Amino acid sequence: MRSFLAYLALLVIVAFCVSVAVIADRQGHQHSATLQAGTGTSQFLIRPNAHRLADSPGGQVTFVDFVDMESEVSSALLPTLRRLRTQFSGRVTFVVRHFPTSTHPNSARASRAVEAAGKQGRFDAMLFRLLESQSSWTGTDPQTAEATFRRFATSLRLDLGAYDAAYNSPDTAAKIDGDIQDGQRMGVEAMPAYFVNGNRIRPRTYDDLANAIDVSLCAQRQLPLPCN
Repeated sequence: MRSFLAYLALLVIVAFCVSVAVIADRQGHQHSATLQAGTGTSQFLIRPNAHRLADSPGGQVTFVDFVDMESEVSSALLPTLRRLRTQFSGRVTFVVRHFPTSTHPNSARASRAVEAAGKQGRFDAMLFRLLESQSSWTGTDPQTAEATFRRFATSLRLDLGAYDAAYNSPDTAAKIDGDIQDGQRMGVEAMPAYFVNGNRIRPRTYDDLANAIDVSLCAQRQLPLPCN
């Protein structure tokens, strides 16, 4: 009788071990699939003409931010973007993509102003200026908004002739349309829209964003957390 009970106990242990192994294997495959899905979408996130606010050696970890220039969310989260750039300076490539929406009629115009400034090396400066001063031009008529953007271009000492040409260029509109299409492919509908190494991050706090970047940095170095 004792030998029979021992035999049953052995069967239970074996069955349990097999179950654990199967679950672990499935989780491993699911995790791998998630990473592959993220890295496979990088072609839609970082185009050759995408603006980089900061580059890291090798570009192994990337942070992509889709911005609606007239969205209060994008404006409110500007300090977050600056803080991340400071915290991860030299270790992460930060990329900004445009995502103007129909609910914000001046957003596309603001994106064109940022692109036009970018032609003269002042993409960052115009981006930050427009987001910081958003309340002064959001909801205004097109002529007022464009005049405001042009004053900002003057304050940044841009060549206004070159600025106007770039602002009105079909190539500028096409660049922004391309950003929108890539965002839509990635499921972007509203702000915020953050991606770390191709994976969408839906943070509730600053630490959520920072931790997501830390995870990617450690993974690239094949080190456990924390690896700073």
